Amino acid sequence: MAQARLLMQLLQCEFDELEQLIHVAETRWLERCARRDGEFHRPPDSLQRFRERIAEVQKLMENLRTRFLDG
Repeated sequence: MAQARLLMQLLQCEFDELEQLIHVAETRWLERCARRDGEFHRPPDSLQRFRERIAEVQKLMENLRTRFLDG
């Protein structure tokens, strides 16, 4: 149980860091798009990787919570 809580804290830290990285990447991407006068621009690959990783972390946290911390 203590290990599950520790892992949950580590995952929460990673989640928070990823959210910050996503925010920075989105802001930079939108600024680049705005400077190019409305041309369509594909989001950077790094942004997609951050989003995929955050989905993995969310799934791990939910599984951990369900299996070890709820009830």
